[in-house]
This record gives sequence, C-alpha cells and structure tokens, in this order.
Amino acid sequence: MNPGMTQQSLNALQMIQMLSSSERRWVVEAALMGVDASTRDAITRSIQIRESGGSARSCPPPTYETARNVLLDEPALATSDKVILAAYAICDLYELKEFTGRQVTEFLKETSNEIGNVTAAMTALVQKGWADIASKEGESQQSQKRYTLTSTGIAKTRSLLQATREKRERSEARAMD
Repeated sequence: MNPGMTQQSLNALQMIQMLSSSERRWVVEAALMGVDASTRDAITRSIQIRESGGSARSCPPPTYETARNVLLDEPALATSDKVILAAYAICDLYELKEFTGRQVTEFLKETSNEIGNVTAAMTALVQKGWADIASKEGESQQSQKRYTLTSTGIAKTRSLLQATREKRERSEARAMD
C-alpha cells in the first residue's frame, strides 16, 4: 500500500479500477465537477504531461499520513511538537475543526509516541497560542475540553512538516552521493 494513502482512499481507488472504462470515465467526470476550475486545470495539465512522456508532479500525500510518518520517524520531537502534529493530523483525517485530548492520546499511541500527561501538554499548546479551548463540558478542572488549532498552531505544524521534509531530502541526497 502507498504510505501516502488512507485506507478509505485506497478502497475508492480499487473500486474505480474495477469499473469498465466507460464507468470510470463517468465517475472521474462526476468527481471533477465537484472541484474548482483551477484544480481541474491542474489535473488536466498533469495528465497531458504524463501522456506526452513527461514527469508530472504527483499530488502530495494527505496531511494525516505525512504527520503520522513524522511522528513515526522522529522520536526526538518535543512533547508539544508531538501533540500539535497529532492534533493537526486528527483534524485533517476526520475533517474536524475541534479535537479532544483523548483523540490526541489515541493518535499518539497509534504512532508509538505516548506522552505522560496529555492534559499538561494541551495546556502548554494553549499557553503557546497554538490552540484554543473551544468548549468545556462541566465546571470541574477535569472536565472534557474541546480544542481548536489557531493559525499560529497551524503555521507551527506546517513548519515542522516542512523541516522534516527538507531533512529527509538532504539525507536522501547525501545517500545518493
């Protein structure tokens, strides 16, 4: 399985590949009607380049998979970096605006990145301005909170992902030398 694909996208691709060519064409045309004109144009150009024997830039993997791979590959990340990557991946994967500490804990367990105190880490994200408390169930300090990522938090996550990508590219370049 391509590591950049979620199981859902892989299943959809396999289902499309099993269709007849006329059914496939109909599905692709119907799907393209749901995207904006610039995206359709970019897809068309990419197909034309590939058909002429060129190498078109493929779509980047979903953010969820990219963030998951960073968590798997970078064990020395700071706790707050692990938590913000997990939160960003959760929001991307499930198309959520809000997330909980419990969701972050589960995601970190899946990537073998368990941390000691998720509540303290979530509080640190809020203090750094990377997340806000969207809502709180109940009045006690231990009540379940829902968080949102701030624009600063999203920028921090993108910076982490970019830095990791650049580090990987440098390593690959050195390996080729």
